[in-house]
Amino acid sequence: MKSYFLFIQNPVPPNGLPQIESITKKLLTVLKIYLLTLLLAAIAASITGLLDNILISVFSLKSLNTTNSKNFEAVVNRFGNFKVFYVALFVPALEELIFRLPLRVKASFISFSFGMLLYPIFGFSYTHFDINSLRPYLAVIFFLMLIPLILYWVLKKIDIVSTINKNYKIYFYLVSSLFALVHISNFKPLNYNLIYLYPIYVLPQFVMAVSLGYIRNKCGLQYSLLLHSLINLPRGIF
Repeated sequence: MKSYFLFIQNPVPPNGLPQIESITKKLLTVLKIYLLTLLLAAIAASITGLLDNILISVFSLKSLNTTNSKNFEAVVNRFGNFKVFYVALFVPALEELIFRLPLRVKASFISFSFGMLLYPIFGFSYTHFDINSLRPYLAVIFFLMLIPLILYWVLKKIDIVSTINKNYKIYFYLVSSLFALVHISNFKPLNYNLIYLYPIYVLPQFVMAVSLGYIRNKCGLQYSLLLHSLINLPRGIF
């Protein structure tokens, strides 16, 4: 636990962090961080719950947490018997490739993850692919192949790796914040009069991102995927 709190004070990339070699120790570390993350996320959720109650009781507004829950249920229910697979494996794998892969600072990782992030931002879905339409094939070529190749070339030219490694703390928390902010989309339709409050509502996701980042850098990407799956699993079951 001490190494976790030292890490969040000064995040360092995997090559600057003492690695755990034993698989057993890695699994125990994942379990410890899982329990700690649940505790910290519960504290963060209590803050968002208090804010939500204020919006309801004082300002007579709709619950944003309820909107979030309904949107989540609507999405996962589309997968029927595959709901657990979607929530506990597919989504974690996708998000780890986008947000934790580039925490090991390599131009190739950053480029690929950026392309993966742009793909859904521009309206394409990783779960709905019309094989009879040319559009999604072109999107895959553009966002997952062409954009990463161009970006890789640019990043190599400007030597982005050394720049990021010198400012890794800023980079780590920017990526973690981006992970949290992306989850604001779970609250659609957004109330733009309250847009400044949505970052508070995704505090649990920010806590989660920091923990996943620690495990990714300390144990490896496959273990951050494991932790992510464990965190998501209850929502897939219940």
